[in-house]
Amino acid sequence: MPKSTLKSYLLILFLLAFSYAHGQKGDYLLSHYSLDVDGLDNLNFELKVNDDGQLCIANRSGVLLYEGHNWVYQATPSAALSLDFDSVGHIYVGCAGDFGKFGFEDGKYQFISLNPNKTDESLYFKSIVRDSLAFFVSESNLIRYHIGQEKSYITYLEDPDEYFTYLFEADSNIMVQTNKKIYRYHDDQLLDDFDWKLPENAQFLFFDKHPTRDQYVAGTTDNKVYIYRKKNFYECKMSKFLTEHESFVNNGVWVDENHFALSTLEDGIILYSNRYSKIVDVINHDKGLPDNEIYTIGRDHEGGLWISHEFGLSRLEIGVPFRSFTNYHGLEGNLKDIFWFSGHLYVSTSKGVFFLEKSLNYKNTVYYVPVKGGAATPTTASTSKKSKKAQRSRGKKKGPTSGGNKKTASTKYERRVKKHLVSSGYEFTKVEGIEAKCEKFIRYKKKLLVASSNGLYEIKKEYNKKEKEWEHIAELVVHEPIRFTFIDNHEGRLVIANHYNEIKLYNHEDEIWVQEDQIDFHGEMVLSALHQYNGITWFATPSHLYRYDSLSSTYHDFKEYKYHNQFIDEVRIAAIDNQLYLINSIGYFYLDGALDTILEDTTLMQAIGKPIKHLQEHGGKVWVNNGDAWYQINRNKSVIKREIFGLFPDMTFITNYRDNIWLIDQSHELLKYYPSEDDSLIWRNHMYLR
Repeated sequence: MPKSTLKSYLLILFLLAFSYAHGQKGDYLLSHYSLDVDGLDNLNFELKVNDDGQLCIANRSGVLLYEGHNWVYQATPSAALSLDFDSVGHIYVGCAGDFGKFGFEDGKYQFISLNPNKTDESLYFKSIVRDSLAFFVSESNLIRYHIGQEKSYITYLEDPDEYFTYLFEADSNIMVQTNKKIYRYHDDQLLDDFDWKLPENAQFLFFDKHPTRDQYVAGTTDNKVYIYRKKNFYECKMSKFLTEHESFVNNGVWVDENHFALSTLEDGIILYSNRYSKIVDVINHDKGLPDNEIYTIGRDHEGGLWISHEFGLSRLEIGVPFRSFTNYHGLEGNLKDIFWFSGHLYVSTSKGVFFLEKSLNYKNTVYYVPVKGGAATPTTASTSKKSKKAQRSRGKKKGPTSGGNKKTASTKYERRVKKHLVSSGYEFTKVEGIEAKCEKFIRYKKKLLVASSNGLYEIKKEYNKKEKEWEHIAELVVHEPIRFTFIDNHEGRLVIANHYNEIKLYNHEDEIWVQEDQIDFHGEMVLSALHQYNGITWFATPSHLYRYDSLSSTYHDFKEYKYHNQFIDEVRIAAIDNQLYLINSIGYFYLDGALDTILEDTTLMQAIGKPIKHLQEHGGKVWVNNGDAWYQINRNKSVIKREIFGLFPDMTFITNYRDNIWLIDQSHELLKYYPSEDDSLIWRNHMYLR
């Protein structure tokens, strides 16, 4: 097997095994950014965040600044390869053939060269600012720029075969690495007197300090990862994984106090928990990353990891209690609804219904076992070629020997195949039998139903004897173009509003849905309905609210109330504070029982603002977005601002299941919110919210 194929195979096995252990948790959130500056490409060399939280990027065309809203481009005379900041926020940049800082010159904020050598062709690939000094290093030069004196000093290597390879800080010391040794820079000299237990033949690729503690994560060119503290190096379990999978690491940074991340050239990002000494996740194309080849990475002050790749930038967020289920294989179409039934998660989409299930991956091993009681195989010595040749060579004809007709015992073997479980994971599988846009799920007794543009389907789980496995199939039980549907709690009937503005009532008899009645709205469009446990049903049309105490074509005592919905907006009907509410994009309206009319609720309008977007949980809670934030209106009319959900201003669906909130975003993300996890980090996630 070719090495590249073997490597891919091993990596796939690892990822699938990891998915089995953590798959149901969901994937970390990724947000993606494009560099919105004309003429720039995505080749970035270094990412850092200054004290103000501004992202600064050393790009092939210059320096890019991003504060969460807009990209600002600052030109450099050549490719910007490295950067750092001083205590007052000045940006120092190492370039191709130059180094300098950004400041005001001739009344303009621009790059100011600090290099007295105008014919320099060195690549200053690393920059560090410490106290009053700025260091820039290339293969041939180590530059020390004194900020107070505004003067540059150069250090050369005496050995002509020695060259600089890296510059980093360790224990408050500036360390200079060459292809032969590591020096400590002190008093304008390169000293090799630093007393530490250096790994054998160490050539560091990265050396990053922990956010709060005096320890570092370090990586070497032989693909080993270490934790360094108190002049000792402790090799991580990560090294074994990198060796087995031949992953080429190019950078590593701490993401927060417990995790560090490694970027690779072809396997994406590896997230490692130093606290538990294990790999937490591998974030690659299968987990939503646009590309597996990573140029560089950097962390911000808000727990985010910035990832540079061919298609721009991505930001990995591990500090908020949301996980994505969208990247699981198999899910197709625009997501509509989520439901749990018989231990399975079901998702309705514009392409049908999908369910999440465990996938088992096996390999077959062939082996042979002796068959007990197998008959002996008669063999004759004279039949062998060796015996015949011996007789001819002697020129004599000999009769059979005493052992000529002896039966020699020969063991028979039987070929068998054994299946070995090599990995497990989770994936979405499509329910067979539905080729239509599906919307809402309904539970009817022990049955799962789903409404679609083609009609109502029942989803069944049946055992396939031939394949020896369970299958999920769907059967069309009611052929109607459904707009919405619900179950009549008192009568146990199915109520369907179709796209022909008809309300039809079905009864379940002998496993067949039979239409028994139809309510005529005389062509008026029915937008939504609310069926209450007391048997009262409310229907909303673009201009009226109707109350039915009994769902029957013979019931004529229904009441109607006029309200404002001139834009035929989607209407939420909800029971709030023992009153009936209508919510649309215009405002909040309630039915005043004493006046027998619909009035506007100005208190909710003042507390929340205009309901630009509005959703409703299965339990009845209403969610409203006023353009800036999401608010939850409870049944007792209390209002809670759900600030962390501002991460997803374009939610199209939300529901609560077993104390966890699930939502669907307009970008077709299926997300799970874990309220049990600490979401107090919201105060420091301003850039992510932006």
